[in-house]
Amino acid sequence: MGKVAFDATMMLKWRSLEPVGIVRLERILAAAIGNTYQDVAVFVRFHRGAYWEVLEEDVVWIRSLGGNESAVEPPEQTELAPSEGSQRTARTLLARRYIRRSFLDLAVRSPPELSPHLANAAMSMATLLVESSRWARRELKQKKIDPGVSQPDVPRGSPLANLDVSDLVIVGLGWEYLDYEYLYSLKTTANVRLHIAAFDLIPVLHPELNPFQAHIVHRHYAEMSHFAHQIISISNATQYALENFFDSEELAAPKLFVNPLPSFISPDDSMREAYNGVEPFVLFVSTIEIRKNHILLLKIWLDCLSSGRSMPRLVFVGRRGWLVEDVFDYVENNPLLADAVDIVHDLNDRELQILYTTCLFTVFPSRSEGWGLPITEAMALGKVCLHADDPAQKEASQGLMPVLHPDDYIGWRAALLELIDNEGHRQNLEATIARDFHAIKPAIYGARFISLIEEARSA
Repeated sequence: MGKVAFDATMMLKWRSLEPVGIVRLERILAAAIGNTYQDVAVFVRFHRGAYWEVLEEDVVWIRSLGGNESAVEPPEQTELAPSEGSQRTARTLLARRYIRRSFLDLAVRSPPELSPHLANAAMSMATLLVESSRWARRELKQKKIDPGVSQPDVPRGSPLANLDVSDLVIVGLGWEYLDYEYLYSLKTTANVRLHIAAFDLIPVLHPELNPFQAHIVHRHYAEMSHFAHQIISISNATQYALENFFDSEELAAPKLFVNPLPSFISPDDSMREAYNGVEPFVLFVSTIEIRKNHILLLKIWLDCLSSGRSMPRLVFVGRRGWLVEDVFDYVENNPLLADAVDIVHDLNDRELQILYTTCLFTVFPSRSEGWGLPITEAMALGKVCLHADDPAQKEASQGLMPVLHPDDYIGWRAALLELIDNEGHRQNLEATIARDFHAIKPAIYGARFISLIEEARSA
């Protein structure tokens, strides 16, 4: 058996940013593969049409992630993390708006009238450049090859051919950078098995919620039917969606498995003691995009505040995404909401844990998910999460939390007020979590993923 290669393209791109769920999972699996395979593990990144072995300094950083199940921060982020002696309060965290701005943040903070057009233009231009490049390469290849002469189909300059790689693991957003002709050459001429992690098919199933990625995600999974040895989904809901996708497209499905998503944050009782007495707040952790349904909560808060009802603060944790001009208009232009809603982003695990630990409860009214990581994280820390009735979200909460349709305004309003006003109700739900919820640790997820790779390698 040859070496096991791990595609570290996305995690290296995110090295200087606080990781989102997919990048967190990449870090966990990269560390697991590095620890399990030791000398036969190799880390690669996709660049200029092929996979290249990463620099030694990057390998050192990737292997260091294995010492912390919560995804260790890279060295260059150290100065952004709170010092050991810091006693920063949760209230201070809530006031840190518009800090740690990444290039992405700057790009999306354009005038509301231009944001959707800029996003469409960027995606269209990117698609045009990628497809033009592929067309040009095909044309050049045709001109160089004499049709009357048989030519071997060999990988185009891939260093994998020199690294004795038999297995390649791809966890990140491969549709953003992969060359499928190249992957085909890896499979057919280098006999490399591809192990793919699948998160969701939301852009394909609900293009109205993610109009910028519907085409490329559709193509990605269609291509994976030809290239992937196995696809490992984060939920039964995602595997079911994949099965339906391959069936509807009349494509042969590769081997399909489920490995449920873990929680990346572990309990720490010292957090609760250090941050008692904070103003009550309700927490919603998610990228701020149309699918996540932030506007529902804002309408409920505005309705209650306008009637003179006292409400806890509403805290959104997440970067600004797409098609959410109404969300920011509501918050920024209404004095009642401006004083009652906080939006923060780029929190590290310690800071996020503080908010989870000190909030009244959490909410997750998302319309569609591949799993629902904030549900799992909240419950792993003993906190209630009122979420939507999407199958993947019910899977994430193990069916233990109250659920509502994402458009049931009356139902959400009543359920929220019950959780806010009735401490006994919250305590009963928290007791249910303590008794019945079984959190999956990152190490378990990594071990299960490795076992699926090993089954393929030993077959």
